[in-house]
Amino acid sequence: LSKSDPEQKWMADGRPYSVTFDDIQVELSITDDSGKIDINAADSAGLKNLFVGAGVEEPQAEELADAIVDWRDPDDLSSLHGAERDDYRAVDLPYGPRNAPFETLSEIQQVLGMNYELYSKIEPAITMYSGRSTPSAAYAPIEALMAIPGMTLEQAQQLIAQRQALAPGQLGQGNAGLTMPDGSPLMADGGGLTYSVKSRASLPNGASTVLDATVRMGGMNSAGRPFVVLRWRDGENS
Repeated sequence: LSKSDPEQKWMADGRPYSVTFDDIQVELSITDDSGKIDINAADSAGLKNLFVGAGVEEPQAEELADAIVDWRDPDDLSSLHGAERDDYRAVDLPYGPRNAPFETLSEIQQVLGMNYELYSKIEPAITMYSGRSTPSAAYAPIEALMAIPGMTLEQAQQLIAQRQALAPGQLGQGNAGLTMPDGSPLMADGGGLTYSVKSRASLPNGASTVLDATVRMGGMNSAGRPFVVLRWRDGENS
């Protein structure tokens, strides 16, 4: 990721890579978080599209989106379809909105109307680290692409396949030939400094473990280190 030569730099668009270290086979993918939906920055319309893309009916999607906005905004005024403290009390929940930005991704499960099953569907598409109001389609996972107006599942799958078939550096040259549902060209905008890395390490005896990490490359608060770990999860040991 730190290489300046685009021909050698790994693409952070979710495409798979495979490397071997001392007989340990590592399969990994990297996603630039600028391709995800920032739950602290996206507006209600973008959040609604996220839920609709995940299979939620539009009325419920509107309620969830407005409830997320009410959770993070500093006031006690309910959005049109949102939820403030009295709405949480009405269903016997012992808490209300934070009225401040989300501090963890999993915190979104506390929003009125959310559940773990739905969180599991949208988790690959959300972030807190891009600061963008809309995701960059050049790096977006399929769950985030489905939040783009007019995007169908077939179009999203086709776009990812075409995107990952491009050589490193080609996407930003303007001649990739990929288009959005509205006909506009898909262009890489430079991306961000935060990446989600998913990896599986497998031993010759068949044992394996999975690691899911979010890292920020250099930048502020890195204290001279090449990257800072923002989120770390491991599991699926076998």
